[in-house]
Amino acid sequence: REKIPSGWNPYGGIRRRIRRSDRNFGEFRRSMNQARISTPYDLYLARLVVYSVFAALVGALVGIALTYMLVVSGFFENLSAPFASIYGIVAIGLLIELAFAALFGVITGGVLYVYPSLVADRRAKRINMELPHAIVYMYAMSYGGTNMIKIVRSLANEEETYGEVSKELKYIVRDTEHFGSEFQTSVRKLYEITPSQPMKTFLDDLLGVIDSGGDVTVFLENQTDTYLEEARDEQSAFLETLSLLSEVFVVLF
Repeated sequence: REKIPSGWNPYGGIRRRIRRSDRNFGEFRRSMNQARISTPYDLYLARLVVYSVFAALVGALVGIALTYMLVVSGFFENLSAPFASIYGIVAIGLLIELAFAALFGVITGGVLYVYPSLVADRRAKRINMELPHAIVYMYAMSYGGTNMIKIVRSLANEEETYGEVSKELKYIVRDTEHFGSEFQTSVRKLYEITPSQPMKTFLDDLLGVIDSGGDVTVFLENQTDTYLEEARDEQSAFLETLSLLSEVFVVLF
């Protein structure tokens, strides 16, 4: 068996080409950060290229198999003279193979390319749903006299209850406790990479209160009222939509 050299990377050449055009993948890297995909973006794209080529080869094999089935079934015998000849059969077969290869390759590459943005969107929706309840938790702790860093640490440990919000806040805890960053700096970093716009707004407002020396407890109390009211409005709109759909279903039935 051939021994693979130490440190050998089958994606090395593709990754180098991708890194040369690094500026073209800024939005893609942002989607990967928001989706919390730990794989380096250049490695992910290199795998995307390899998987797409492999899928294209599979598509070509499917095209060959389909062409063979058409030949065996006598499909080409019913065509006019140019297409019924051996050259016509070869030409049509090549077109079928290329079509299936392109279809399989493009679909595979497209799905892998949009996957991070889909995950980021799903995370954003979950954060938006959980954020009002997380703010209530933060307000309760702040009202009891707990400082903001301890509140964030406590909330980050409640992943089973607050889900994606807790996962987001773990980045603040990591930066402050393990990397030595200031609390405000860690919050700004999270502001840059979180996929949730309501979370961005909340973090931005929180930074404004902290930087200006405002009362964080009063701020959290106001945010609690605001976000809970928005959550109630969204739930009411959702229930109205369900009611409308149920009426349409009954009428159609």
